[in-house]
Amino acid sequence: MVDASMDAVMVSDLDLRVIYYNTNMLELAGLRPRELRRARAQGMCHNHFGLETCDEPDGCVARRAIDNRRHLRVDEVRCASPAGDESRRLIIVAVPLLDTEGHPYAVLEQYRDVTAESRMQEHYKNLLKKERERLERLAAEVEQQATLARTDPLTGVANRRWFDETLAAAIDKAVHTNEPLVLLMFDLDHFKKVNDTYGHQTGDEVLRQFANVLRRCTRADADVVARVGGEEFAVLMPGCTLDMAVKAYCRVREQNARTGLLTTCSCGIACLHIDADNASGLFKAADSALYASKENGRNRVTVAADLDACPLAAPGKGEALSAGPF
Repeated sequence: MVDASMDAVMVSDLDLRVIYYNTNMLELAGLRPRELRRARAQGMCHNHFGLETCDEPDGCVARRAIDNRRHLRVDEVRCASPAGDESRRLIIVAVPLLDTEGHPYAVLEQYRDVTAESRMQEHYKNLLKKERERLERLAAEVEQQATLARTDPLTGVANRRWFDETLAAAIDKAVHTNEPLVLLMFDLDHFKKVNDTYGHQTGDEVLRQFANVLRRCTRADADVVARVGGEEFAVLMPGCTLDMAVKAYCRVREQNARTGLLTTCSCGIACLHIDADNASGLFKAADSALYASKENGRNRVTVAADLDACPLAAPGKGEALSAGPF
């Protein structure tokens, strides 16, 4: 039965001298019969296989099996091949042979070479790792493409399509929870004159700087800033009151002046539940309020609920453009 085993097997006496082995043991150890016969099992594994378990006497699997009178198993032990040209992996099982009174008289050791299986497992692990990394890269690329698809390429804020989708979702939520929702529409005053006077490259820089002003003056974790037209921007502020929205415009106008942009900004504000109850109505109300700000002198804010009120007055119509730095 032992001779027919596919594993390497040897039997040692209590002094750990080999008294029996099969041919597979010879092949595994890389020894000739006379070298293996009566050799000591303790230390032999280490000498011929480089097994870590046999570096010390207490680490010998066979000795521990005899002393503890129970079988022991050591999995995935790395060892050198007899030729020393490759690394092998073994599973070692040591079983004490007991007499009728339960005393050990010998120990059987079984060595299973699982090198091929382990290498196959490592191969598949590496394949899975590479596939996981590929999927992570693909997911990152998809996310990047999704970000680009919803971002205005010039200013880096949301584009019109993403803003329309976000507005519809925000209104659905606000209607369901009965929470306030405010929409601010911004337009850069006399922007065409900026392009005509300083060139489109300068005009593009003004748009980028104004988008940055909007981001600095709004809540990054809640508000949505978008470019919805050439020089038109929108800010969606969930959970905000009208008073909070007006204060936000004040911050924008102040920051805009500090930045030294070549133009001022006008604003229109509309509130859900007050000025409209759907996306198109809210957008139209804010746009009408913005138009009123432009008509009444620019550089001011108008609330849709009272188009005749202009709480932030402009210096006057036809104000001169500043030639200061950005």
